[in-house]
Amino acid sequence: MWEAIGSVLTNENAIAVLAFIMAAVLVVAFFAKIGLINVRTKSVRIGKDEKERAIIRRQIEWAHVYIMSLESKLIGNKKDDYFAKYILERVYDEVVKWVTFNHVATTGMYVEIKQEEVCALVYSFNINDEYKTQEFKKRMCNWTREVIERLVQIRELYQ
Repeated sequence: MWEAIGSVLTNENAIAVLAFIMAAVLVVAFFAKIGLINVRTKSVRIGKDEKERAIIRRQIEWAHVYIMSLESKLIGNKKDDYFAKYILERVYDEVVKWVTFNHVATTGMYVEIKQEEVCALVYSFNINDEYKTQEFKKRMCNWTREVIERLVQIRELYQ
């Protein structure tokens, strides 16, 4: 086997073919690096896709600011409520998943499913009774809808 490989590699035509293939790979990699071409397959993405990254970055930054601003609405004057901060961080992680998978939509069913997911996430913790009321659940649903609508608006604005 090694003799066959050795004879193929020492053949003048084989060396020329290998050199051509290597040159072609280098040219494609160079064009992808400077952004002239994008190669997308099922599992590999080569090339600059800065626009998509910028959209996702803006969505995540906005979601962080919005969700962390809810801290003052929830905690109020209580400065040491780290449990509420932890729950908000978990909700933020969930929103980052939505943005990462890039399928955020404002359709009624999608919004309803995401509202149920957020409520289930919050209620999975041992929270105070003041957060178990129907009024608070309605507030959470409104906040979730606002987040989804704004994420879609950010995507539409920068596309």
